[in-house]
Amino acid sequence: GSIEPRKGLQVNKDMELEMADLMVDTAVEWCERFESWGFRNFKVSLKSSDPLTTIYTNRRFARLTDVPLHMGVTEAGTLEASTVKSCVGLGTLLSEGIGDTIRISITGNPVDEVRIGLDLLASLRLRKKNVDIVSCPSCGRDEVDGGVEVLARAVEEAMKGYKGNITVSVLGCIVNGPGEAGQADFGIVGAKDAGYLYKGEKLLCRVPNDKLVAALMKEIALEEARRKADKSVAALS
Repeated sequence: GSIEPRKGLQVNKDMELEMADLMVDTAVEWCERFESWGFRNFKVSLKSSDPLTTIYTNRRFARLTDVPLHMGVTEAGTLEASTVKSCVGLGTLLSEGIGDTIRISITGNPVDEVRIGLDLLASLRLRKKNVDIVSCPSCGRDEVDGGVEVLARAVEEAMKGYKGNITVSVLGCIVNGPGEAGQADFGIVGAKDAGYLYKGEKLLCRVPNDKLVAALMKEIALEEARRKADKSVAALS
């Protein structure tokens, strides 16, 4: 929809446009019209390319009505810029309980829109994330050949398509590795020449760095097989 032409629109110090108030007022007016005609099966979208304006308009609309909101930061740019803007705008609103559906707007592959959207919902615990990979930032203690980022990306690639619920930690040194790994289902820790594979807090084995990911995936598969066997036994008993 659109609003009626207005004069004298200005940007205030908080980057919340006077236009934002007009957007909300117009949306409320049309909601009242639809409802007066007996039509109530609809939702409203108040989008801006500015995250702060998106937050402001949706907050104000949510205070005025309980009509469902479809939210997004429109024309947000390419992958990196869109991810930042969308997470600022939508993450803020969703954390306040505002919004019913979302769309991540990316100039690029629409598959990335879905992936970023699901990750955003999972980070706010609004959706269960099947695979949660926790990895440390690089620092001077990083002992992984090529850096811990290389190892983390290799784990991400290996875990694609995994259907279970699992948390995997990827750490670059033995200093923080054991403690961090203990908070995950499985963890791998880089070290000089050979790294370590953990199941929770339990150290399973030491593995050459170039075989760490394969060892991790093998242990995950074994754990899945054990769980399936336990379920079968429980069903028979």
